[in-house]
Amino acid sequence: MARRHPRTIYCHHTDPGYIPPPRLSENMVVVGPFMETRRDGDRVISLTSPKGRYDLSALLQELPAEQAPEVIVVSIDATALNEPTNLAAFDCPKVALLADTHHLARPLRNALACLTEETFDFHIALYNRHHAHFFSDYGLKQVHWLPGLTVRQFDVAKPASTKREILFVGQAGNYHPRRRRLLAAIEARGLPLRILSCPAEQAARNYAEACITFNCSLNGDLNMRVFETLGAGGFLLTDSLSPQSGLARLFRDGEHLALYDSPDDLIAKIEYYLDRPDEAGEIARRGQQHYIECFSPERMIGMLWDILFEGTTEPISDIGEDRRTATPLNRTATPETRTATPETRTATPEPMTRNRMMARVELYEFVQELHRKEESVAVLVLPGVDPIMACDIADLPRVKVF
Repeated sequence: MARRHPRTIYCHHTDPGYIPPPRLSENMVVVGPFMETRRDGDRVISLTSPKGRYDLSALLQELPAEQAPEVIVVSIDATALNEPTNLAAFDCPKVALLADTHHLARPLRNALACLTEETFDFHIALYNRHHAHFFSDYGLKQVHWLPGLTVRQFDVAKPASTKREILFVGQAGNYHPRRRRLLAAIEARGLPLRILSCPAEQAARNYAEACITFNCSLNGDLNMRVFETLGAGGFLLTDSLSPQSGLARLFRDGEHLALYDSPDDLIAKIEYYLDRPDEAGEIARRGQQHYIECFSPERMIGMLWDILFEGTTEPISDIGEDRRTATPLNRTATPETRTATPETRTATPEPMTRNRMMARVELYEFVQELHRKEESVAVLVLPGVDPIMACDIADLPRVKVF
């Protein structure tokens, strides 16, 4: 087997015009509800699948024997539009890419349910490292983090000088209330804002040309725009995230990019860097160099194959730095717990069964949805509440826990 280019089936969850499928291998067939069935002679390039659940084994029956998969990679997100079944029919590693678990209805519970019904050998967090502990607590093995794995990098020419503008590329609809508020604040200040919606390759050219690329996570996620902007050589101004997100492990504020904490801080930094394009350009140069050296798609894809086929990992993929991953799944009651009075027993964690995990995740999703909508959220944790609940919501950067 060519370890760097194994025969790969990649199950893609969304429109390739919106998010292109990553090039994980030269020997890759892309399957998904938004893909067209395409062939190059007898060789299959891509296949259209039904939306939602579909039998992957039945779908791949038309695949030539020389394209039989050596690895299956499935992108799982909250839309539930891409949920292949019957993966047990394949005698090869199965990999779940854990994508958008930070918004929509029941995002974490739906992902956990999917991973209960279909068994995967490896579980890779992409842009929500702060959710990895939920999957580990649920009893899933081989949980790793590979930031930017699915990003496509485009080589673009860097102009001699940048445009005096704040560029935003992406969506700012009903799912993005904070993003809409911040864009409105930039416009209200009379700053040179340009909003653009375009394919990824065109966006890369615009990132390189703009003095400032503005980014705002949908809901505390380390999103693709961070990697796309830095990879194109753009100067990125993005929102601060929680330590559990991993952003601070990858890039340093003021050296590779710039961070803002609030609407006022955003406006102040925009005005600062618009007046200092050379400083912004130097940060962009360092950010691109650091990204290419450490987190380029080629490097991250190589780390994926090392995890799968060599059993080796690099420190960046280890989720163990988040101490919440040390929570055992099935904590059993101790003799002291069994004999405690009702008053003291309420402060002692119950066994962490899967049903209790789902209840715990449901509470987190409730607070996470408030966090998506509001600029700040205050949560009062009363005596008797399991401390793990407070630990869960601590990774939402604009939540204050009392």
